[in-house]
Amino acid sequence: MKYWWIVLGMLSTACLPTSENQLMDAIAERQSPILEQILSDPIQYDCQIIYEQIDRDSLNRPSFTRYKMYLNDGDYFYPASTVKMPLAFLALEKARALDLDPNWTVEIDSARYPQSPFKYDSTSLTGQPNLNQWVKNVFLYSDNNSSNRLYEFLGQGYLHDQLKSKGLTKTQINHRLGDPRFGHEENRYTNPYRVLHPDGQVAFEQEEQVAELLPPLEMKNLVRGSGYMNAEERIVYEAFDFSTKNYFPLSEQLDVLKRVYFPEVYSESERFSLQPEDYTSIYKAMGMRPRESKAPKLDSTEYYDSYVKLLIAGDNQEHLPDHLRIFNKIGWAYGFLTDVAYVVDTENNVEFLLAATVHVNENGIYNDGQYEYDEEGVPFLAELGRAVYEFELKNRMKAELDLDKYLVDFKD
Repeated sequence: MKYWWIVLGMLSTACLPTSENQLMDAIAERQSPILEQILSDPIQYDCQIIYEQIDRDSLNRPSFTRYKMYLNDGDYFYPASTVKMPLAFLALEKARALDLDPNWTVEIDSARYPQSPFKYDSTSLTGQPNLNQWVKNVFLYSDNNSSNRLYEFLGQGYLHDQLKSKGLTKTQINHRLGDPRFGHEENRYTNPYRVLHPDGQVAFEQEEQVAELLPPLEMKNLVRGSGYMNAEERIVYEAFDFSTKNYFPLSEQLDVLKRVYFPEVYSESERFSLQPEDYTSIYKAMGMRPRESKAPKLDSTEYYDSYVKLLIAGDNQEHLPDHLRIFNKIGWAYGFLTDVAYVVDTENNVEFLLAATVHVNENGIYNDGQYEYDEEGVPFLAELGRAVYEFELKNRMKAELDLDKYLVDFKD
């Protein structure tokens, strides 16, 4: 046994549910150099991991055993596109609360700069924007525009009220993604919108929403690095401040995912209030491969199977086997890479939950595009996923699982 693994065990024991940490066992069996590199210096790489084993009784009811490594909700990491997951679920929930069909046309206006209207959607078969299309886009290829339109549909104040009501008290979604024109103040304002009934009549209309200004985050590691590139593409040699950025701790990421795949283990107040067809839409969107989509039609050479599947397959552009489905959401920005996933292998009767984040920014400069994604970040998450998957295959073979509800028709 290598010395780094002994040190890792000493550091991790305090956060284990039992004296035998099967997450550590899984990683040790893999004997991967990139896992050794990252996990031997978790502070430098801001690494956090959660692995949940799933066992089902004779009535197919699940129970969970959670293993965690370096998990700390008080340590900041930038969640990037993982925030699109609660936006998608809450948008569908809001539509149902308003008695609106998520397939009905949504028209978005603008009330102030830099807001923009949105009344035609090239990713939709009909060209009409709708919630289900946006939900599909954020999971299929992590589309920022679709995510921002969900944010605008919700409004910042409503969004946070709903998160808190479900017990997700640490998550804070302050801003749109991929549009630097919106600052902390501008993101308080969300566009006016209307939802149209299929007969063309306005089914629901909402004016511009204005949320109270959210206070800056307060936790460790909010001010980072030695510099950042500004809007004029000049490097400012000052630490980069994340205190007004989004925050979505890894523990709550996994809990959000579980609320949709295992709602029965949560109280009614903690669940998302969705219809059966909403669950089907979510399962399809989260498990679909880009080549299975007709709307939008994506180039499979650019949008390969693992384009948004970092765990297990992130460093491989080959087709994933049909019996393996990864229902997940990734985040990828400022050198932070995160993936939270529910993995299902129907051929080998394996299922598990896995979430991990890692930070790769060797030069300490933010927003310059110089991050070690391909060299370190993606290979680490892929190897971590394979380590846990192989551990499940080898050590946790189970009787035939009844997972039919997740195996929807993934093709358009």
